[in-house]
Amino acid sequence: MASNFASGDVQTLMRLGVSGTMNKYVHTEFSGVRTRNFGFTFKMIADSASESATIKSIWQTFQLASYPSAPTDTAKLLLLYPPKWKVKFTISGEGGAELENVPKIYDECYLTTCQVSFNDDTKNWYSPDPNNAGQCSPIACNLSLTFTESRSLTAEDISTLQSRGGGGAFLPGGR
Repeated sequence: MASNFASGDVQTLMRLGVSGTMNKYVHTEFSGVRTRNFGFTFKMIADSASESATIKSIWQTFQLASYPSAPTDTAKLLLLYPPKWKVKFTISGEGGAELENVPKIYDECYLTTCQVSFNDDTKNWYSPDPNNAGQCSPIACNLSLTFTESRSLTAEDISTLQSRGGGGAFLPGGR
């Protein structure tokens, strides 16, 4: 009997007669690919007040690079993108061979999160002058960074990235 009705009529009959409705969510709808995020956490421990100052310079540099800039004549209505980053895992620093068994990251990323915490494990501070608490420096700093790729990728992009020297297994579904 239901085959004589249009699908909308069947739904109406079901709602009225059974106090129910058709399940619209039988299948998952693919609606696109989001950009990938990569998070890194660094623990830096200073052995001196000068190392603490270096650590401060490091986290301030990352923090500054995670924000857009605003030209002075635009009243902050126009924001300029923050710098793009290139994140690679290499054996011996710049120019070194890329590590094979880590994910490859697309060449253009934005630093989207920069979180800093101080002295999580200790209450000690460096002080060049014990009488001036304003000159104290933290001993330990945890720096958490999140990089977000500047665009969403396709299976072809991932394949190209992985051909840059290997990188974990990638098994495209059904291909």
